[in-house]
Amino acid sequence: MARLKQGISLFRYPNTMPPVSYVGSKVSATGDPIGMLPHSHPHSFEVCLVVRGNMEWWSGTDTHELNPHDVYVTPPRVPHGAVDSALSPCEYLWVHIDVRQVSDAVRTILDVRNLSGVHRQSDEAGKLVTRLYQEHCLRDSLSPEVCQSMCTMLVASLARTGNRDGASGLSELVQQAQSALMEGDGGKQSIAHVAQSLYISDAWLTRRFREEVGLTPAAWVTAQKMNEAKRLLRMTDESVTQIALSLGYSSSQYFATAFHRITGRTPSAYRTLYPRVSGPARLVEWKR
Repeated sequence: MARLKQGISLFRYPNTMPPVSYVGSKVSATGDPIGMLPHSHPHSFEVCLVVRGNMEWWSGTDTHELNPHDVYVTPPRVPHGAVDSALSPCEYLWVHIDVRQVSDAVRTILDVRNLSGVHRQSDEAGKLVTRLYQEHCLRDSLSPEVCQSMCTMLVASLARTGNRDGASGLSELVQQAQSALMEGDGGKQSIAHVAQSLYISDAWLTRRFREEVGLTPAAWVTAQKMNEAKRLLRMTDESVTQIALSLGYSSSQYFATAFHRITGRTPSAYRTLYPRVSGPARLVEWKR
């Protein structure tokens, strides 16, 4: 991921344009151990767009790994935040739509359609969230009408695409490539070998991955390893070296460097966020 510049820009009511009550942008260049505390919004739907990086997100009793171009919708009064309040290096945008200020048609959609959860690779919704933020940065006499219309379009877009969490939303080709990449000694299959097995070029495979997943194949494999590493650090008391070797890294130093680049903290520092497991040590075998 290209180096990010730290920063935050936001607009709160009464400096927003109805039905928007809160809109902003945040860049967490190195991660933040308390970057997103548990919270809820009594009257607003929150629509969050991941621009770059990854976010571990929870809402109610569900947890999710959010990737670039994913949109997450949280309804009013539902507690949510970053897992353990910690942000990995990332850039994201958010907009809150106040249900008390929307049109009757929009309110009907919000009442009868379940928009909450992850909308994977939702380009149209993501562009609308971005535009709503930009309208607040560069507002003019037309901005209030534009914002009203874009909020309607955003809700309609989310209603049409539906909550796609639990469904990959990926083409059969990319799903086959993902399975092939993780076969055998997970994550060690080369991109060229997988592409050849699917009778396509590695350049074409990389392009399809970028379009559908938002990551290159290599970056996707690394993300899978980092997700499993975080799980093992949370749920076992195995050493960092043992976890590194189980995930196919040649040394704990190489693993720690990759982990820090993705999460903004060392494996040991990440583990301190969780209580150590009790009882005999047990390393869960990594299987996709």
